[in-house]
Amino acid sequence: MKFETKAEESSVQGFLYGLVILGPAAGKLKYTLLDKQDISLLQNHLLEAFVEVDRNGQGARVFAFAYDVKKGKERGRYVHEMLWEKYFGGIAPGYKVVHKNGITVDNRVGNLDLCPKEISHYPIECEENPEDSLYWAAVVEMPHEAEPLYVKLFTPHEELTLMKDERYFECHFPPCTKMEQRPQEFSICGLCQVTRYCSPECQTKDWTWHKPICNQRPRPICIESYPDR
Repeated sequence: MKFETKAEESSVQGFLYGLVILGPAAGKLKYTLLDKQDISLLQNHLLEAFVEVDRNGQGARVFAFAYDVKKGKERGRYVHEMLWEKYFGGIAPGYKVVHKNGITVDNRVGNLDLCPKEISHYPIECEENPEDSLYWAAVVEMPHEAEPLYVKLFTPHEELTLMKDERYFECHFPPCTKMEQRPQEFSICGLCQVTRYCSPECQTKDWTWHKPICNQRPRPICIESYPDR
């Protein structure tokens, strides 16, 4: 099922940006942060979230993926690669585009850099407190009306199918981007038995948004039968 892409233009601490809903991935709704001038990507492309599982067993990461409607999804590319080529003219052989702050959906051009492909862990320019990041501030500013909409888009069977297909989950608190490094690492909401959190603090902060839909979500009765969950 397709999820409608929506862009919200706003400003935090004097910065202009576009926050785009990518759709469901890793057990939650995902967004991507773009510079305002790059929102034009939405005119000819559909954007969605793509989960890339690390081949070396280092968990997974969520990226923004874009494709031209006329050319099809098989011709799609990562948004950070498209932006790098747009502004810097290409990606040198043997190199890859990375996100300086470690937030793989923060696709502001200033957050992108090149590094050799053989380097698995880029030296992240992270803030002392994740809550100080622009991505965190931008997502917290959102009304999160899309979360109840997401639940209503899928029947209980369809949502359980989505959950079954997920191997790794990201913390459900919207601005938090911590991902499980191994299956079943995060704790589960004791009421709905679906949403997952990296810490009690994130679960407490998320309750305002999660509470209205907690009892609406189908309980994953068969989740224990999943081979990798």
